[in-house]
Amino acid sequence: MKKQFFKLFILGIICVLCLSMLISCASSDPVDTDTSTENNEGDKNSSDDDNSSTEGSFEEMKNADKALYILNEGGLGSNTNSLTILNYVYFSAKVNGIDVNLTSSGTIQMRHLNTLSDLIYKEELNTTITVNGESSSQYSLTTFDDGKMGLLQTSADKTHAFWSYISQNEFIDFAMPAGEYDITKENCRDISCSTSFDGSYTATFSGFTPSGLEQFEEQLNELKRLVDFKLKDVRLVAIVDKTLKPVELSIDFTFEPIDEEITPIMRVTANYQGFNTTTDVSVDITNYTEIKDIRFLYDNIDAIAYAKYSDNLSATFASNVVLKQYGEAIANETDSTNVSVVENELGYYFVINTTSGGETLKHTYNDGVLTTVYPTGRYVKNDLSTPEARLSIDSYIDITSLNALKISSIAFDGKEYTIQLSEPDVSLCYPIIDALGMTLNDVKSAEGTLTTTIVDGAISKYVYSLNVSLSDGYMITVIYYGLFTYN
Repeated sequence: MKKQFFKLFILGIICVLCLSMLISCASSDPVDTDTSTENNEGDKNSSDDDNSSTEGSFEEMKNADKALYILNEGGLGSNTNSLTILNYVYFSAKVNGIDVNLTSSGTIQMRHLNTLSDLIYKEELNTTITVNGESSSQYSLTTFDDGKMGLLQTSADKTHAFWSYISQNEFIDFAMPAGEYDITKENCRDISCSTSFDGSYTATFSGFTPSGLEQFEEQLNELKRLVDFKLKDVRLVAIVDKTLKPVELSIDFTFEPIDEEITPIMRVTANYQGFNTTTDVSVDITNYTEIKDIRFLYDNIDAIAYAKYSDNLSATFASNVVLKQYGEAIANETDSTNVSVVENELGYYFVINTTSGGETLKHTYNDGVLTTVYPTGRYVKNDLSTPEARLSIDSYIDITSLNALKISSIAFDGKEYTIQLSEPDVSLCYPIIDALGMTLNDVKSAEGTLTTTIVDGAISKYVYSLNVSLSDGYMITVIYYGLFTYN
């Protein structure tokens, strides 16, 4: 799957769930097909076809093998020079008093000029998420043309636009990698293929085993930050025409009821059109800012997400805060925090120990209850939903809430990434600002730099440096360290 795009905006790019699957299957030549129609009554589920062969023409394949071929092998063929994909995502759920609705719609346009090696690519995505009646929206545009990849994102009053030199093969590997779905007769019990009167084929997949569902569940991690649900099954339907060109893909997710009355709803669709047309695909990055490699951003977003989604994480965080006035240090505070997170079939559990000034504050979460133990020994228990518990851990892991709208530059020296933040969040300094009798209006400027080390796709450590200049000559410097271990 196109996992790189998954973190662009919370939940919004879930539509990628369906897109890259048929983009990737649309890259190879279809076998010879007999365009004569079949009788639908002759099409049966091929649960007894486990040992069948896929060799020979498409029409000679058995039923389930046709469906698997349509999903994994069939496609546009080598003569396609253009394609437009219209996609839509809908999700709705209500749990613990939180009403969540998500809509995401977008368009992907691909055009080859002269030969298949001259690719122009344009992907637009509009996403709106509404939580308890309050909505936020984001627009993103990803492009490729003439060896340049562009990324533009707009949210509220912020717009950032970057471009990088990148080869066509590198872009294809990034944006349209070979399908990472692994649907087989072993992990999907119900596979069928039927033919319509016009010669089109419909491949249907459902009845996934727990191992088969895992690949879909991974794409829903961001949703689970808001709504705690369990995926029950997926029904995937792929329609292709008589030459095996994709027409439509739909994915319906079935969830376990959150309670007796409420069950989340989610549907993803993609429609394919514009084959071999002369539709213009224009790309303009004139006003974009050049950075070394846009993919560095996704490397970091994915690596931080790996920690957020880990089901067995140990992490140590330490911070040093120095307050100066006219260059002279007047206060210095250091603290450290150890975080342990475990998630398994029994539920979600964490322990947080924060030590400051020789005293330790302990938070334990288990079975929907957050227990806080103060240095005096006094303890307080509060109900806390699992999504709320996950988000509380996220605030430690993703200290900058990293996304494209926050960076001004990014570099990689072969070992560490250095990310300059254009508008760093100064919330880490709120207690000090408040203690000084000031407000955010007293913040004159802020500079933030995040340095990260990534090992095997996961964040290993980072250092975040934040400098905040205030009125009356005050300066706050925060150094925040994170060290991660995956068990």
